[in-house]
Amino acid sequence: IATARKPAEAEALNAMAAAGGNIVVEALDVTDFEGMEALAGKYADQPIDILLSNAALTPRYKSAFKPVDGVDFETARASYEINALGPLKLAQLFMDNVAASEQKKIIAMSSKAGSFEAGPKMPMMYSYRGSKAALNMYMHVLSYESAKRDVIVTLLSPGMVNTTPGFNNPQGMTPEESVTQLMTVIDGLTMEHNGQFLDYSDGSTVDW
Repeated sequence: IATARKPAEAEALNAMAAAGGNIVVEALDVTDFEGMEALAGKYADQPIDILLSNAALTPRYKSAFKPVDGVDFETARASYEINALGPLKLAQLFMDNVAASEQKKIIAMSSKAGSFEAGPKMPMMYSYRGSKAALNMYMHVLSYESAKRDVIVTLLSPGMVNTTPGFNNPQGMTPEESVTQLMTVIDGLTMEHNGQFLDYSDGSTVDW
């Protein structure tokens, strides 16, 4: 089950679905709780091996370096709703589906920017970093509950990936390069990784 806010415009997903295989493209906006609940109801009896939450609101390059007096609090609220509350709601709605599956994995894409230890030691990305720190705590707390159902909840750092149209960081990688390595890490997850924050490249632990 692949999701997008506007499925009709998700050309890559639709192409994959049209090419064959067991792929269904559904509408999902993590700020629309009613829509999320309707989707959960549609798939109430469907086991889900891997629930992957990767929706995010990221800052544009110029806005990322604004000082505290330049913080846009509407953007900050949106960042919190999308980056933190959305994944928690998704986990709440689909926990039973994951628990009924074979692999039993809930994955949330985080960022080292949300880490107190691994994040950049400079004033930048207030809204984004705060929302990712909140996501980390939500998933860490959830892991204590999920363990009772043998469900693995893990946060992953995808590395520096060039996903912003019109901006290419020479130190960044393509989405394909990141995803290839992420898939290896996800495939190797066990209950020992429950509640942990891991790096995309080798599955090593990222400090909080």
